[in-house]
Amino acid sequence: MIPLSDRRPHAVPVTIYGCERDEAILFRELAPRFGVMPTMTETPASEGNIHLASGKRCVSVGHKTHITNATLLALSRAGVRYMSTRSIGYNHIDVKYARSVGISVENVTYSPDSVADYTLMLMLMCVRNAKSMVRRADVHDYRLDDVRGKELRDLTVGVVGTGRIGAAVIDRLRGFGCRILAYDTFPATSVDYVPLDELLGHSDIITLHTPLNADTYHLLDCQAYRTDEPWRVPRQHRARSAAGHRGSRLGIGMRSTGWCRVGCSRRRGRNILRGP
Repeated sequence: MIPLSDRRPHAVPVTIYGCERDEAILFRELAPRFGVMPTMTETPASEGNIHLASGKRCVSVGHKTHITNATLLALSRAGVRYMSTRSIGYNHIDVKYARSVGISVENVTYSPDSVADYTLMLMLMCVRNAKSMVRRADVHDYRLDDVRGKELRDLTVGVVGTGRIGAAVIDRLRGFGCRILAYDTFPATSVDYVPLDELLGHSDIITLHTPLNADTYHLLDCQAYRTDEPWRVPRQHRARSAAGHRGSRLGIGMRSTGWCRVGCSRRRGRNILRGP
């Protein structure tokens, strides 16, 4: 008889679809620690390789390939009851249909600190015109004639949405010594909260960190950009930013990252958009 202290739970078999080389290294390293017995394949989940999941209750999929409903049904018939997507987004899976065939779908939660770090990087790229400098360096153009930047401490940054990510951005901005304005329907951190119109009117940089819902849809429209001075908007997860009205030509949509410079000239009556 095996003593209780020496008993080990049976390893859970999991099929890893769309497993790339760097992922395979981590799965092999971490699987024993978490009691997982992985079956890895570089091919994405499809009706043609359902046999790899036969007899397994759990599968893991990547985000680069759409998981069809036919594949979900086949996985369900093979005994799969849990699907983990190795991504934050899950729009490549019909979650409602998966639930209807008995498969629970889970995604990866992202780190607010990681997003906040990325946001600060985009801000610094904006104020230092890093994009143009990198492009020039690529062609060995090291002239400094048009390389002008600003210091973040001299600017006012507007943060729209002060949840976990927005608050993390604010914490980092304090270290740069810049003025910080914030807008949120539910103020939750120690910062100078102002109405949205005031934030738009006084900010040199604006960063959006709001969920996309009925209240934030088209939160920023054409009128929001009608200012004499151009301002810059670091953007995260285009999903957040369908808050920007298409009529404003901000052109923000779902799950893309980058930064854009938005300016509006009253004389010409049109917006200018420059992206990465």
